Amino acid sequence: MRKATPNVTTKVRRSLEASEGRHGVAGQLEPMHTCTSAGDSRVSITWSDGHLSSYGTAWLREHDNSPSALHERSHGSRPAPLCAWDAIPKVDAREYMEDDGALYKTLRKVNRVGVVLLENAGVEEGTVLDLARRVAPVSHHTLYGDMFDVVSQANPRNMAYTNERLRMHMDLVYYESAPGLQLLHCLEFDEGGKGGQTSFLDAFAAADHFREKFPEKFEVLSRVPTTFEKIRAAAPRVDGEGRK
Repeated sequence: MRKATPNVTTKVRRSLEASEGRHGVAGQLEPMHTCTSAGDSRVSITWSDGHLSSYGTAWLREHDNSPSALHERSHGSRPAPLCAWDAIPKVDAREYMEDDGALYKTLRKVNRVGVVLLENAGVEEGTVLDLARRVAPVSHHTLYGDMFDVVSQANPRNMAYTNERLRMHMDLVYYESAPGLQLLHCLEFDEGGKGGQTSFLDAFAAADHFREKFPEKFEVLSRVPTTFEKIRAAAPRVDGEGRK
């Protein structure tokens, strides 16, 4: 299993940004004259090349990428409940890589449901990095690198590198800024083997359930800061002659 974590936080440039009382757009065009219709339902702009554009105010509000509007929309966006009987959304990996529309639909599904299955990704090593970088540069590589293998080892330092069943968990939550998106790529699975199933839990539903059952404890957990620490086994000491 290969893992990669892209940084999904990207900057969005506003199409219209205020500057010294005027409005500028990307490129050489500048608005020369603006006016609103009766009832302020539309905004008309005459550009420096003579072109006239007309925008509905509702459309402008919907596509407002100012920091305040983005903040308001992010708080109003809530993932749909993930039910056991719901089918996990599936997207063809080749379309995801080649078609911006497919990429957009994939990210919309991730935002709404929380998980997406990319099919037909192949078994070539490094593919998971290409899939991740299709979204954004890979981040959170300090401890494990851009990509790391999850395989059963003879002398594991972590339970993840055994054939034992892993309980529900989230990776890298001890980071100050935990990753927002993680990709897993199965490269090999022995048909004669057992297990290997991947389970998903709706953490939002779990939090809502906890808040309803234990409101006081939920309030404490949501208000009191806590500290997490990743403790790793020390590397073996080696003397000047290379002996352990």
